[in-house]
Order: sequence, then structure tokens, then C-alpha cells
Amino acid sequence: MAFDDLRSFLHALDQQGQLLKISEEVNAEPDLAAAANATGRIGDGAPALWFDNIRGFTDARVAMNTIGSWQNHAISLGLPPNTPVKKTDR
Repeated sequence: MAFDDLRSFLHALDQQGQLLKISEEVNAEPDLAAAANATGRIGDGAPALWFDNIRGFTDARVAMNTIGSWQNHAISLGLPPNTPVKKTDR
């Protein structure tokens, strides 16, 4: 991974438009599971999800689907999000 920590990776995803921040209150169940399922159905280009208002959990944050699309995977390697898979073998 091209990042020292999760925070810097999430920042890179955000800069590339690949982090969807959800600040409205959600339930841990079933909302988080439903969001993960829906994001998985998007396919190519699906963003990572960031929840920062989870009912019943003070100051809890959840990031999911961080490398759930090729674009996010490329970003995690320090590559541009539109890098073809064949170009990743450095």
C-alpha cells in the first residue's frame, strides 16, 4: 500500500472523488449491511463509504468498501484511478 495509514488513504480517496461521506444518522444494523450490499452492486467505480453518525455509538466511524472497486484499488497502490489492470505490474 502506498499510504502510511488509513486516514491518508481515505484522504486520497476523497481527493479523487471516490469517498462517499454519509453524515446522517444510520443504524448499525441493517443500514451498514444494506449500504455495503448496494455499493457492491454498483460495480466499476463504486466509491468507498464513510459513516460518521451511527446510532448508539458515540464518536464511532465506519469506513467500508475501501478497495471494493478497481479505481479504489489503484489509488491504494498510489496509481491514478483510471490505470488499467495490466499496467499495475511494476
